Amino acid sequence: MRIGLTGSIAAGKSTVSKRLAALGAHVLDADIVAREIVEPGTQSLFLLTEAFGPEILTPGGALNRGALAARVFGDADALKTLNAITHPLVVARMEELSMKWAAEHPKDVVVWDMALLIECGAWERMDAIWLVTANEKTRLARIMARDGCTREHALARMASQMPQEEKLRYASVVISNDGDETALYQQVDACYAAACMAVETPV
Repeated sequence: MRIGLTGSIAAGKSTVSKRLAALGAHVLDADIVAREIVEPGTQSLFLLTEAFGPEILTPGGALNRGALAARVFGDADALKTLNAITHPLVVARMEELSMKWAAEHPKDVVVWDMALLIECGAWERMDAIWLVTANEKTRLARIMARDGCTREHALARMASQMPQEEKLRYASVVISNDGDETALYQQVDACYAAACMAVETPV
């Protein structure tokens, strides 16, 4: 079974992902894969350099993430180009890793931990989509505390994403993270148990 795990910024997706891994799920982290596909010598890094110029590289030829972030910040077209290059390669690599794992562990639950699961179209590859939610006030406070940023900056980051309400349309499982960690874990544990049961007793 393949589960797509996603959520808006500061909803608590990473906490849920770690809990799922502790419960025995095989978790694939899109952020880790995204870093792997832009290592020196990769097709992705070559395409990024062609699109944005050699100034996005370090003197040693590795990707300078700060320079790339500065290049696309506030530039919708540049961000679109970046996503068009990296998203398909991330999805392809995660698909490859998923297929390999499933071939060796057919009854395991595989989780794609992916912030942009819906936006990049990867949701269509999932058996289930789990959305971690939290209300706007809670997420705003978490961003400000975590990143030490202003309220305005936190709101801008939230506004740059697909609205949580829209993501709800895609979700087959909704995990609410407005309470404490114990309440969150209770939901995750119950949902994971149900997923494992579905794998063991398919319809």
